[in-house]
Amino acid sequence: MQRRHLLLVLPALATSSGCALKEIHLQEKNFLPDAPTPWISEQIQRRNVELAVEDGVLLRGWHLQHPQPRALLMYFLGNGDNVLAYSGQIHEIAHHFQVDVLVLDYRGSGASTGSKGLLNLRSDALRIHDALARPLADRRGGLRIVCWGYSMGSMPAIHLAAHRPVAGLAVLAGFSDFPDVRDSLVQKAPWYARGFVKFSWEPVFEQRPQPVDEIAQVRVPTFLFHGEADTLLPVNLGDRLNAAAGRATWKRYVRAPKVGHTRLPLFKGEAREGLDAWLAESLKG
Repeated sequence: MQRRHLLLVLPALATSSGCALKEIHLQEKNFLPDAPTPWISEQIQRRNVELAVEDGVLLRGWHLQHPQPRALLMYFLGNGDNVLAYSGQIHEIAHHFQVDVLVLDYRGSGASTGSKGLLNLRSDALRIHDALARPLADRRGGLRIVCWGYSMGSMPAIHLAAHRPVAGLAVLAGFSDFPDVRDSLVQKAPWYARGFVKFSWEPVFEQRPQPVDEIAQVRVPTFLFHGEADTLLPVNLGDRLNAAAGRATWKRYVRAPKVGHTRLPLFKGEAREGLDAWLAESLKG
C-alpha cells in the first residue's frame, strides 16, 4: 500500500525551507534597510518590525506606510512563502488599496526564528495583533485593522477575525479544513489507485476548530476569492468556507474561472472590484 504524508504537500510545516534566505537576511542585513520603494511608489515607506513572542521566538517582517492610509491591513502569507519573496505584491497592495500593510514571516520561515508549527499560526496572529498591529494603528491616527489571508494564511486570518475586533476579513484561495484537503487529494489520484492511496498526518491536523468552524463566528464584512482551476486547494474548499460564513455583515464570493492557486488577478476584474467593495464596507461607520 502506498502511503503519502500530507506534510509533503505542505512542506513549510515540516521542513527547513527558508533557512538559506534567513542567513541572507541576518548576515548581509538586506531584509531590508528602512527605505522608500521607488519601483512602486516613492511615497510608501518600508519599516522593519520585529516581535518577541513569549517563548523567546523572534518574528520579523515589514510595516509599509502609505502617506494617506485608509486602514492597516494585516497580511498572512501562504505556506512556504516569505516576506522578501512577496515584496512586489505586498507593496502593490499598499499602493492600489491605499493601506498600510503589516506582514511578518511565520516561525522558522524567512527572517523569523523558531520552529514551524501549525497551532502557532493562530496564536501568533493574536500576538501580532495585540502587541504590534493595534499600537501601530493607533499611532497612525487610529486606523481600522483588516486582515487578509492567502492559502495557508487563511487559517490565522480567519482565527484573528473570529477572536479580535477587526473591521474586515479577506480570504484568497483558502481552505475549509484539513479533512477536506485530504479528501480532495484522494480524489485527484487516478481512479484505479484511489483504493490504495492513503494520506496521513499528525493528530494536530484533525483538531477543531478548523477554519470552516471559525469563519461561522465572523461578524464583519468578508470577501472570498477562489480560482476554479486551483489544483492545490480545489474550489470546493472555498465553496464550503463561503457557505459557512453566514454571519458576515456583508459578503462577496468570487469563483474565478481559469484561475489557479498562484498569481491571482488581484488588481483587475472581479477580484479588484470585490476587494474595493469589501474595503469600503469594512471602513463604514
